[in-house]
Amino acid sequence: MSFLCLRVGRLAAVAAVVAGCTAPRFEPSRPVRFVGATSLSEVVLREVVAESLLTDTKEDELRAAAGEAIARAYRVLGFADVSVAGASEAGGLVFTIQEGRRWSLASVDVQGSLAISRDELLRLWRIIVLPDGRLVEAPPFSPGDPFDSDHLKRFAGLVLSRYLDSGYLDARLDRPQLERDQERGSVQVTLRVAQEGPRYTISKYDVPDAVHAVLGDDMPKAPVGEVCTRARAEGFAAAILGGLRRRGFPEPELRVSADRNASKGEVELHLAIETGVPRTVSEVQVVGNRRVPLDLVRDKFGMQPGQLFDGDVERRGVAALSATGEFSTIDVDYERHDTDKVKVIVDTAESSGLVLKGSPYLHPWRRFGYNMFIEGRDALGERHDLLGHVHVGHRGYNLGGRYLRSGLFDQNTSLTIGGDFYANERPAFTDRGAGGTIELRRYFSPGLSVAASYSALEHFRTSVDSTSTTSIGSDYTEGRASLALDFDQTDNRLLPTRGQKAYARVDRVDDALSADVEFTRLRVGAGLWVPLSERVRVSLEADSGWLWPGGDSAAVPIPERFFLGGYDSVRSFRESRVGPRDSRGALSGGEFKNFARSELVVRTVDPLDVALFADAGNIGADVSAWTLNDMRYALGVALRLAARETGPVVLSAAFNPDRAPGEDQWVVDFAAGVIF
Repeated sequence: MSFLCLRVGRLAAVAAVVAGCTAPRFEPSRPVRFVGATSLSEVVLREVVAESLLTDTKEDELRAAAGEAIARAYRVLGFADVSVAGASEAGGLVFTIQEGRRWSLASVDVQGSLAISRDELLRLWRIIVLPDGRLVEAPPFSPGDPFDSDHLKRFAGLVLSRYLDSGYLDARLDRPQLERDQERGSVQVTLRVAQEGPRYTISKYDVPDAVHAVLGDDMPKAPVGEVCTRARAEGFAAAILGGLRRRGFPEPELRVSADRNASKGEVELHLAIETGVPRTVSEVQVVGNRRVPLDLVRDKFGMQPGQLFDGDVERRGVAALSATGEFSTIDVDYERHDTDKVKVIVDTAESSGLVLKGSPYLHPWRRFGYNMFIEGRDALGERHDLLGHVHVGHRGYNLGGRYLRSGLFDQNTSLTIGGDFYANERPAFTDRGAGGTIELRRYFSPGLSVAASYSALEHFRTSVDSTSTTSIGSDYTEGRASLALDFDQTDNRLLPTRGQKAYARVDRVDDALSADVEFTRLRVGAGLWVPLSERVRVSLEADSGWLWPGGDSAAVPIPERFFLGGYDSVRSFRESRVGPRDSRGALSGGEFKNFARSELVVRTVDPLDVALFADAGNIGADVSAWTLNDMRYALGVALRLAARETGPVVLSAAFNPDRAPGEDQWVVDFAAGVIF
């Protein structure tokens, strides 16, 4: 048995349990008064009963629920003999409380335990339940703690569960013994193990022949000969359940029965399963989404009408939807119809209210930084969101905000208006600027969106190393119109393990758009992630870019040019070190780039991946001389710790097989988190 262990003080633990009986600070829905209450204030008692009185039930049920909540609040503080009587009066309620004596705990002991150590069982006394249902571990018992009879019942249940989870299926406990010291008001608690019995092993796990026929070679190995624990018995049944769901059975019904042989300490387990017929998906219905486009939900979920139901596709789809951060809950229901069809219903609840998220990053060039996101979902009404971000690091910052209007015109169109104030230091330049963007995006199915946008950016105090390759000063204005196409059918945007994606983006900057520089830039790319087995996958990625100056090359600002090299690029080079340089050796960027990489990834111990990779890329100074020659390469290995919400932690070592004079033969990089 495993528990989430949190170190909390005894008073904090008691307060947490009391809080479990209380509602947030609001008044009961009807007049309430209390008679006989001296140890708890009326303010506390009113909070205790407030939640009970919110339910729409009969009067006597309301009184009983509120009375039990009051009694529970007293018992957790040591009033083991408290009694509460509720009655109705003049449209309200009155509760008469007889508190009784307050008892403290003198000692807790377990006797009769041979198979499991006494100390291990006594440790279970420290387990308490927080209001959200989590099990936490409080500090050890101390004489003088309040005696809580409910805590004692929970302790006895945990002790018995510990025996059952260890294979002692005949274990039995006596009723807890309480020795009360009337003079001191203390209680000595003794829990006696009346019987442990044999430790049972599984001698047979009987599975219907029909299930063997359906699963074939994928039939999991039965835990025969192993200790009969709940985890093993249920784990084997769950594996069969998962196999059936992968083969088209959405809701197989399963029952396990047992025959014990106490003299041999053996158990025969019998599995009874009702599968029905394999079903084809007739429709995927999405409900509950208001802001997130319908086609985006269906695309991320991944299950398509006409295909055989697959529980693994459903599991990955729910994980992919959860990874977007847009939903607080995601449930999947089924509606059977006809003889072999099933409608899959994805029931979502979108995140709302104020959401604050943050994560640090560590980068070989940009060093240390922190990303923070502030999201006001439905802040200005339904489907009107306010989003803010703060990215602060050793080599720059970005402060920005967005207004997002989803469901514009129809459910699959969104409008975004935002602005940024930033500084970005790179090896070849430092760019500072401020400006705004307006974007209109249309979502298509499956996984396809098209966006048109306009940005007005004022660059100021821009500094570059290669001053001889540009005629642009430290200040310039960029007015940019863009058209972007995005196709994404991966299971996770930060760390995809399967699927495919592609993009194309064209930017036009000229004086007609209020810019004082002129160029056209095109970028395209694609990626494919293919699982070879449960723990092995391969990936292929490629992208290219072209930049056509409106005049000569010197009229293109260096921050707008292409660079390659770094832990997420050609990994045998430091950041931006691939590409043209000026006569002084300063990095000047290029007008075209080509980059490709492939990886063979093996999941070792969750969540650690080991990747063998090969990278290739080139940068050219003149777009008219575009070529795939002069490629630079990297061969290496990377250890990647998969943190799907905040980004990966990566340690890579890359070898340069075609090293030029002055270049490193090996480059080792470490990075953690995601840089925006």
